[in-house]
Amino acid sequence: MTIREWFSKHLIKNGLWPHEAEAVLAKIETDATEDGFPSAKPTWLIVEIFGKNAEDYPPQLFMVMAFLVNHYAVTWIDANKPHHFARPMFL
Repeated sequence: MTIREWFSKHLIKNGLWPHEAEAVLAKIETDATEDGFPSAKPTWLIVEIFGKNAEDYPPQLFMVMAFLVNHYAVTWIDANKPHHFARPMFL
C-alpha cells in the first residue's frame, strides 16, 4: 500500500466517500505544486512521499501527517459540503 492509498483509506474510514477522499488528496497535490515544487507549504513533503510504500515508514509519521490531511478534509468539506455528516471526524 502506498502512502497515498493509506491516506485515502484514512479519509474514507472517517466518513468521506471515495470520490470525496480523492478530491481532498487532489487538493493537497495541487497545493503542494502551486508555487513550484517544492513549495513553501508543508504539503510538499506529503506529496513527495505519496507513491512510496507505507510499510517503510513508522506509524507515528502517519499520525502527525494525519493532522494536515484532516485539515484539508475540513477545508474541502466546508467549501463543498458544509453540512457533511463526517466533518466532526476530522476535527
